[in-house]
Amino acid sequence: MNNEQNTKGKPIWSFPWSYKEGFIFALGFLVVGFLMETVNPLHQYIPPHYPYNLIYIAILVILTIAASTLWRNKPIVVWLSSIKSSIPAIILFSFHVLLLAIIPQKQTEMPAGLHTITRTWYFALSALYLTITLGFAIAKRIYPFNFANIAFTLNHLGLWLCVVAGVLGYGDKLEVKMQVNTNQLVWYGENLKGKNIELPIAIKLEKFIAEYYTPKPALMVRGVDIPILPKNYPDISTDSTFSIEGVNVKVQQYYQRAYISDSGFIDARGVPFTGPAALVEVSTKNGQSAKGWDCTRVRLVC
Repeated sequence: MNNEQNTKGKPIWSFPWSYKEGFIFALGFLVVGFLMETVNPLHQYIPPHYPYNLIYIAILVILTIAASTLWRNKPIVVWLSSIKSSIPAIILFSFHVLLLAIIPQKQTEMPAGLHTITRTWYFALSALYLTITLGFAIAKRIYPFNFANIAFTLNHLGLWLCVVAGVLGYGDKLEVKMQVNTNQLVWYGENLKGKNIELPIAIKLEKFIAEYYTPKPALMVRGVDIPILPKNYPDISTDSTFSIEGVNVKVQQYYQRAYISDSGFIDARGVPFTGPAALVEVSTKNGQSAKGWDCTRVRLVC
């Protein structure tokens, strides 16, 4: 109670610090991080990998223990281990996690690294602020050993490990693309730079079954966004006929897997990344007719 009264009406940046200084720190980390990311993006640098990330973790632990032991009663250390510092740190880090949930990552490049938030300066600074406050809070409550302190330590230590491992463990993350054919044993993959990487595991494709479904025809009327579907879905195959809203359709040629060529489409069964195509002739009650190819989905435009 006395400590809370001492923080009221005092000039800013005079000890003991309160939530006000904590939120200023959080805002400062956010602004500085965005400026650093704009000038010199963090994702341009290679993230630390084993064993360097373990060295950084060891340095962080040693500095935290040394500072909490040698300067235990210093106002800055007392504040960093208090809830008045941890709440702003948690809110700042949660803000970045919220951005991760809202903004799609690695889809298209966005300003200030918003397409890869976990590899930005502002995310790294928020994680650093949170780990520092968690570290000092753990060092403050780890002794004396009793049930309350042990529960507090384990709870906060788990969060500390999650944040540190997630940030400094990124360098050991390996993303590769493997192309495996039937009855083929593959132990390598291609990374984002197109380089083959040998993996500690091998994958063999025993069986691959793909089921293909006949496309459903739809009538597209100019100026109408919603397609018109037939009452009963007809069979789309060569020489089949059906009608949609008075439009008669005859399928002259149908390929379940087709590839485009100069003159139309050719049969491409067994070729990956191909789709169905149909050569259709349509006619209306007024005697108007048209003929042409359509692919992926049989759409009739009139």
